[in-house]
Amino acid sequence: MCIPVKRKFGNHKNWKRIIEKQYAQTFMKTEEFTGYLALFHSIKVVESVTKRYDQKAVCILEDGYMWLHQFPLYKHHSVTTMFNANGDKVSG
Repeated sequence: MCIPVKRKFGNHKNWKRIIEKQYAQTFMKTEEFTGYLALFHSIKVVESVTKRYDQKAVCILEDGYMWLHQFPLYKHHSVTTMFNANGDKVSG
């Protein structure tokens, strides 16, 4: 049985709040990981995005933030790690 997989993109092409961005993508095959890695850099945004995690407000998008997307091949999930403008990992 073939299960359709939702297409995954890391370039955030249709996000209207992003004014300027950079995007890079590559395929990686190692013992630990096989799949696509994408790095999205939000250079300039119209407004920041803050989400609530366990009653804590966490900014996940602002000028200079980077998102590292991991899209493992043949899996039904992806992993995103967000970094603030200083390069520190964003955590909730």
